[in-house]
Amino acid sequence: DIILEIPGHEAEGTLLTPLLVEAALQCRTEHQTFLKTARLLPQGMCGAPVLLQNSTCCGIIDGIVPEFNLDDDRGGENEKQRELRRLLSGSASMIPAHELATFVQYLEHTDDSLTAELVR
Repeated sequence: DIILEIPGHEAEGTLLTPLLVEAALQCRTEHQTFLKTARLLPQGMCGAPVLLQNSTCCGIIDGIVPEFNLDDDRGGENEKQRELRRLLSGSASMIPAHELATFVQYLEHTDDSLTAELVR
């Protein structure tokens, strides 16, 4: 497995302390890439870089999957959806660097008025 690193900070009272969490690729769906992290990422880590061990950025954190709770009843959820939620519990989703590059290229080649509207 390729070990990835997610640098960030964690709040301890009024102090922010540096944090480095190891992760590995867990799975990829049609629209999302999930990482299994060594620990649940704290709030505020969305947007953090995902780094290869040579410090090359391979993406950014997009979201954190809440930890699975058996008592959390989501109406209309089928067994397959519940199992997927259990398997991804505590994982992080990331946007791969190539998708970010495509988006940046799109913005660079788009009418300025539309770009201004998107980044507003």
